[in-house]
Amino acid sequence: MSEEMVTMSSGQGQSKKTKSVPLTQITHFISDMKYVEAHYPGGMLILSVSLSELAAKHTGRFIRCHRKALVSKRHMQRIEACDHRSGALFLEGVEGSIPVSRRHKREVINVLKEIRGD
Repeated sequence: MSEEMVTMSSGQGQSKKTKSVPLTQITHFISDMKYVEAHYPGGMLILSVSLSELAAKHTGRFIRCHRKALVSKRHMQRIEACDHRSGALFLEGVEGSIPVSRRHKREVINVLKEIRGD
């Protein structure tokens, strides 16, 4: 069984270029208007697919933590409270944090507990 890849194409005709990254290396997806950024160690791909489509297709591997962010469960490390409602999620191999909305905070905490075996 071959590993699932995330692919970005740019250009047209003979100047068309593609770049593929294994889905297991993707740490998170961030929605940016009509495109989605797929982040991985050492880079980012721009995809022309909606965050909702990615969330539906990869429910076992990724979790929604904000209306504009989808994160890899395997890369999740910890969550810190920003205020009593929202949080900041830290991922393995990612500088900085990913926002966690109050709507998704409980589910993110539950997944972290699962990962740690709490």
